[in-house]
Amino acid sequence: MIKKAFAVIKNNPVLVVMYLVFTVITELGSILSAQELIASYLFKRGISIIILLLSLIFLSGAGTMLSLAVKTGKTSFDIFSAGVEKYFWRIGKSIMLCAAFLLIMFLIMIIIGVTFLSSLSNLVKLSSSNLPSLEILIFVGIAIFIIAIFSVFLMLWIPAIIMDDSKIIKALVSGFKAAKKNFWKLLLLTIISILPTAVNFMYLFASAKLSELVDTNTNFLLSPKYYLLIIADFVISIVVIPMLFIIYNEYKLKHTPQVVQPEIGGELTP
Repeated sequence: MIKKAFAVIKNNPVLVVMYLVFTVITELGSILSAQELIASYLFKRGISIIILLLSLIFLSGAGTMLSLAVKTGKTSFDIFSAGVEKYFWRIGKSIMLCAAFLLIMFLIMIIIGVTFLSSLSNLVKLSSSNLPSLEILIFVGIAIFIIAIFSVFLMLWIPAIIMDDSKIIKALVSGFKAAKKNFWKLLLLTIISILPTAVNFMYLFASAKLSELVDTNTNFLLSPKYYLLIIADFVISIVVIPMLFIIYNEYKLKHTPQVVQPEIGGELTP
């Protein structure tokens, strides 16, 4: 699987260049929106909308190119615009549905969290100075794990939309079935994908510097640690994303009935 992903990257460097440009542009937008002197509310919202639109354009266009690369071994930038035209709105709607799903999960986590934290405070006997930190750490860990488990079943949704040229709901069903068959592979890829951010989160938590992570108006976005995170995310994503398309393609090849064609000159018997 990893060898196939590296082969796709090696044979199609245009995908790496495109993802690098996309990453640089979006991160520059994040840094600009964090500057207090120029980042008014409307400016921040404008940057967020631009990043969202660029993400949809990239996912639909580059996703189409990646799909062709996985299926045939080679791709071309010529099909980028066709991919954007065909899949922009489908992917946009699927992302909105994902956002609604995550919002519901978030609300459920809040309800569970209130109950969990109040119960834990009665069960765990620690000093008052350490207890809140332990509670939050345990709850955040459990919440991330639960959301990661559910997210696994949505990871092949966009590959299904593009590779099958499917409508949103049909692709959701196909992606869910493929994810169920490849659950452990996808869970491992999820863990690997969030590892840099998780490690940084744990470091900041241990050093009582969580404000650096949640407050984008600090110098965190301009620190070397931030750029190391971006580089790590880029390297991991440039391998993981092709693997998602490869996993779905192999699932379809394995589970789609193949039509047997008669030999040339042969006859079909009724």
